[in-house]
Amino acid sequence: MIPPVVPGDTPSAGEREIFNKLATHPDTGDWVILHSLDTAEHVKNVFGEVDFVVLIPGMGVLCLEVKATNRVRRERGIWYYGNSGPDLRGPFKQAAEAMHSVRKYVQQELPKLNQTVFWSGVCFPYTEFSETSSEWHSWQVIDQRTIRAHGYPYAIQQVLKSAHSFLASKRVSWFREKHPGPS
Repeated sequence: MIPPVVPGDTPSAGEREIFNKLATHPDTGDWVILHSLDTAEHVKNVFGEVDFVVLIPGMGVLCLEVKATNRVRRERGIWYYGNSGPDLRGPFKQAAEAMHSVRKYVQQELPKLNQTVFWSGVCFPYTEFSETSSEWHSWQVIDQRTIRAHGYPYAIQQVLKSAHSFLASKRVSWFREKHPGPS
């Protein structure tokens, strides 16, 4: 875990929970997990932040946006979390933009990783989320149901496995199923 402890000023109970579960789970021992990574060269904004960047050897990199609320709703394309005000961008776009920012930086610094799978997902640890849209794949959602049934490490790996399957089905030119991914 980078940083090795969750900062005391982390306001999100969901982020603190995910941090602690991933830090102590036996299946994540060879993972590298960055918490609250700032992105100075964001692809859309002047500045950005990624809740979690999860690097899994042999699989890839998942940028995870956490929405730790008991209620999520979307009305005419506008997102609402609990009692908070409107979010015009939404969590899936937020996660995707963060992922593209991280991927762009990594590929500039380490071009040999240009075949590494980078993907994004959204975690709703305290609510079920079953809404569908052409704006995201259902397998990019980690919600309360999935966490209770399988835990965070399994859910994160499933998003990356699904991304691999998706890329293979689309015959994306740079994707190599046998590419070892990050070490």
